[in-house]
Amino acid sequence: MTPDETMSVFMSWGEKTAEFIQMRNRILLSEFQKTPRNFTQKEAAEYCGVNTRTINKYAAEIGIDPTRHEDAMWNLDISELYAVYDALPDKLKMVKRFKRKPDQKCQIITFNNQKGGVAKTLASVTIASGIATEYRERFRVLIVDLDPQANATMFYAPGATEQGHFTATDLMFDNYELEDGETFDDLVKESCRKTTIPNLDIMPASQNDRNFDDVIRTMEISRNKENPYGLLKSVLDHVEDDYDVILIDTPPSTLLPTYNAYYAATSLIMPVTPSAVDL
Repeated sequence: MTPDETMSVFMSWGEKTAEFIQMRNRILLSEFQKTPRNFTQKEAAEYCGVNTRTINKYAAEIGIDPTRHEDAMWNLDISELYAVYDALPDKLKMVKRFKRKPDQKCQIITFNNQKGGVAKTLASVTIASGIATEYRERFRVLIVDLDPQANATMFYAPGATEQGHFTATDLMFDNYELEDGETFDDLVKESCRKTTIPNLDIMPASQNDRNFDDVIRTMEISRNKENPYGLLKSVLDHVEDDYDVILIDTPPSTLLPTYNAYYAATSLIMPVTPSAVDL
C-alpha cells in the first residue's frame, strides 16, 4: 500500500470508531444512566440513626411521601434522604454536616499506574461515591477524569462532552472559547457536571483528549506556559473551595496530563494487582 492508501484506511477506521463511540454514548445515556440510590424504611432509619416513626414524621413535615411509589411500599431516593436528615433537630443528628475550617485544605487524591487494567478507574469512582454517601458529614466530592478512555465519565456522565461540557484537558490546554461576559472561573465551575449523587460531581473526559499528546509536542507547551506541570492545579484552584475531596483518575501513562495530576495532588494512590508486571 502507498502512504496515501494507508492513511486513508486509518482515517476510515477513525471515522468508524467515532461513530461507534457516539452510538455507545447514546445508548448509555438513554438506557444505562446511573440511577439514584434508593433506601427502604429500615435503611433510612439506620442512616439517620433514628426510629422509623421519626423518619416518617420529618418526611411529612417537609412534604415527602415515601409511600407514593407504585412499585415499592416505602422508598426514599438519596436526595430525599438527605433532605429528611437535614430536617432532623440537631440533637437527633449523629453528626453535623462537614464544613472546612480556614486552615483545612481541599484534599486532592491522584490515582495512577503506568499499567492499565489494575482497577484504577474502578477504585477512584468507588472511593469517590463511598466518601460522598457513606459519611453523614456530606463531604463534597469531585472526580476529575483525565483518562481519554473516559471510563470514569461513562459511570456518571455518559454523553457529557456531546452535550457541550468541556473536559479537564480542554481547560488545561486552552481548548475553549469564552462567551460574552463569561469568565474562566465560570467555565471551570460549569464543567463540573452533577451526578445522581447530590454531593458528587465529575469533570468529564473525552476520547478526543487523546489528541492533546500531539498538540503538546507541536506547540512546545513548556515554552508557552510558565509552569507546564501546574496547568491542572491552576484549573482546580477555581473550584477548590467548592469541594472537600477531589479524586483524579489518570491515563495509564506518564505524559504531561499525568505529571499535572501529580503536581496538583496532596496524596497519591497507585492501585496494583499481585503480579510481577504491575509491581
